[in-house]
Amino acid sequence: MALIGRLHGAQCTPLRQQLRHADGIRGVFSLKPLRRGELILSLPLRYCYFAQFGPDDKHRPDWASTPEGARQLRRWNRGVALLPETWTWLQRFSSDAPSDCVLLTSGVSAELPPTGRTSAHEEGNNDDVGLASPVVFSLTVSPVEAALATAIALRYFYRRALHLTPATRAEKHIGPPPNELADRFVDNLPVDLYLKWGVETLYGDPASGEAHVCVEQIAQNLRDAALTHANTEEYRFLDEFLSLFDDLLLVCLYVVRSRVLTVPLLGRTEARREEKVCSVFAPLLDGLNHQPLRPSAAVVVSLRRAHVVVRATRDVRRGEEITLDYRAAGPRACLPTHDDSSATSLPYAVRMDEDWAARYLMEEDRLVDD
Repeated sequence: MALIGRLHGAQCTPLRQQLRHADGIRGVFSLKPLRRGELILSLPLRYCYFAQFGPDDKHRPDWASTPEGARQLRRWNRGVALLPETWTWLQRFSSDAPSDCVLLTSGVSAELPPTGRTSAHEEGNNDDVGLASPVVFSLTVSPVEAALATAIALRYFYRRALHLTPATRAEKHIGPPPNELADRFVDNLPVDLYLKWGVETLYGDPASGEAHVCVEQIAQNLRDAALTHANTEEYRFLDEFLSLFDDLLLVCLYVVRSRVLTVPLLGRTEARREEKVCSVFAPLLDGLNHQPLRPSAAVVVSLRRAHVVVRATRDVRRGEEITLDYRAAGPRACLPTHDDSSATSLPYAVRMDEDWAARYLMEEDRLVDD
C-alpha cells in the first residue's frame, strides 16, 4: 500500500496488503474497525483508466470500435498520470487510428455437440439429427486494455527482465522514460508470479479454452505493433528476446484484464438518474478480491467528486479483508447467441469478452472465504 502516498489527492483508511492464511492469495486488510458507509478508499480519476462505459443497456464490447466510442475513450483517458506512455499506445490502438489499425478482436471456430441444436428436431427435419453445430467464439479487447498491457510489458521488459539502468535507457531512448510512480506500480503487479507459474497455467480451464486462444492471438497482434513502433535499439532487444517478450505480453494482457472492474458511474448532478456503468482500471482497487456472498465494500465512480470511491457496505472488523462483489454491476454472463430463423448452416456466435474464467482466472461460482 506504499503507492498511496504517491497518488496526490487520494484518501485511504489504514490498510495492509498481505497473504491470506487460508489459501495464500494476496488481499487487502483493514487495520481498524470500520462502520457501514465509512470511506475506505478514494482515488482521483487522473490515476484511473476507463476501458468501457455507457448506459447499462448499451454496455457492449464493440462500442469502442465506433468512431464515437474511440473519441470518447481518448477524452476520458487523456492525461492519466499512472502510466504516461499508455496515452501513446491508446492513440495507436484506437479504431480510428490514422495508420494501420491493430486488430483487437480474435475468433476461433469449433463445433457444439448435437444437443446444441434443437430447432431442427422441432421442425421435423431429421437430416440434422446427430450433426454437430458450427460455432464461432470471438473475443474483443478494449483499446485501453491493450494499451495498458503493452505499456506495462515494455516497462517491465527493459527494466526488470533485461535490467537496463535508467541511464542506459534514457541515453539510448530505450523503452518508456523512467517514472517513479509508473515503475512502482508495475513492481506491485504480480507479473513475476505469473511468469513463474508459466503461461500454460493460464489455460487450465477447458471451458474457457477458446477465450484463451483468442487472448493469445490478440497478444501476438500487440507484439507486432510493439515491433513496428520500436526504434533500432529497442528492435534489437525485442528481436533477441522475442520469446520472453511474447510470454510477458500475454501475461500482462491477463493481468490487466483481471484488474478491470465494471462499476456504477454516478453523474455530476443528482438530477441525472440515468443508470450507467463503466469499466475502470485503478491502482489499489485492483488489490481487492472477489467475494460474492458477503462483500465488505462497494465501489463507484463519482464524476461529481472526480474520484473512484470505495465504501464499507457493512461493519468491518479490524484485520478483516476488504472485498468486492465483481458481479455487482457486471460483467454479464457469456451465453451463445443464435437466430433460429436463420439457415441451419449459420454458426452460433459466442462472445467471450466477459467470460468469467478467462478474465478473472477463477471459476464463476468460486467463493472467497470470509
